[in-house]
Amino acid sequence: MADVVWPWVEPCLVPSIRLAGTHLPVHVLEHIQAGRAQLYVQAPVSATPPFEIAACVVTELLHYPLKRVCRVWLAGSNGEADWQGFVDLLAREAKAHGYDALDAIGRRGWNRYFKGKELGPVVVKELA
Repeated sequence: MADVVWPWVEPCLVPSIRLAGTHLPVHVLEHIQAGRAQLYVQAPVSATPPFEIAACVVTELLHYPLKRVCRVWLAGSNGEADWQGFVDLLAREAKAHGYDALDAIGRRGWNRYFKGKELGPVVVKELA
């Protein structure tokens, strides 16, 4: 399924993938196809070609000793996304599948949709 929608999803995710700097788009697709990541797509803006995706999210499912967390890994949109509706949907899906939390590592603005607690910034030191 992911390979069918990937031509429309990839351009939406490229800015997020580049910002993370850990993968190329083909690696993300491989993770999704292998079941190591999940792809969610918000309804297309247009139902006829050329399709335009409103928004998409790639999640990872993390299993810690005390919690199961659904993490928003990558996200992108064309500017017409209903992010609150998308986050609410992801939270319902995660809860229905037995997860304890939905989190995201990203810009501070995400908290307006998560309405959760901010645990602090992510600090990265490149080791060149």
